[in-house]
Amino acid sequence: MALSFINTKVPREWWSDSPTSIAAIRAKLDKPDFPTEIVNRLLRVLEEMEPLIELGDQLYNFSSPSIAWENMMGTGGYVIVRDGVVIHAIMTVCN
Repeated sequence: MALSFINTKVPREWWSDSPTSIAAIRAKLDKPDFPTEIVNRLLRVLEEMEPLIELGDQLYNFSSPSIAWENMMGTGGYVIVRDGVVIHAIMTVCN
């Protein structure tokens, strides 16, 4: 499965307030209320994303504003930030 990279100019205001980690994301997926198909897809994304993260990088969730979702233009996923700059943006959801 190839990652869905998007423009790395994901605005800072779209990022979550604090960084996350691969382990934290995996822990969230370990809940029975998530459909197996979605969990398996996201686990594959994490496997492909992990080698892109270097020591000192930060990983954030991101989501476009609600108006984008309301207009069927929403995107969400993860950004890998190095020295304050997004080096990879991986889209995991859109509408």
